[in-house]
Amino acid sequence: MKCSTGRDVHGVSGLEPVKCSTGSDVRGVSGLEPVKCSTGSDAHGVSGLEPVKCSTGSDAHGVSGLEPVKCSTGSDVHCVSGLEPVTCSTGSDVHDVSSLKPMKCSTGSDV
Repeated sequence: MKCSTGRDVHGVSGLEPVKCSTGSDVRGVSGLEPVKCSTGSDAHGVSGLEPVKCSTGSDAHGVSGLEPVKCSTGSDVHCVSGLEPVTCSTGSDVHDVSSLKPMKCSTGSDV
């Protein structure tokens, strides 16, 4: 699953691909292990940010059965000042946790 635009979920290009070793919640919710990046760094190369491309069927919030948030260049699900969140076909951006639904690009591709 890749963004057809090749950009991360914030619309920022130039980030290295990120793959996670687990499908755990990336928001640090108690009881869930943190997502670890295979490269040893987060999508933005900044401490404290968690990547969202997981190798399991869990979405970015660790809810099984939902599509994971994925992008060909990788990204994180944290609000990063100065980065613009992607607009999804559901009308919600990647930071909307009010409804845990699969996030799709307007083109129909998973982000």
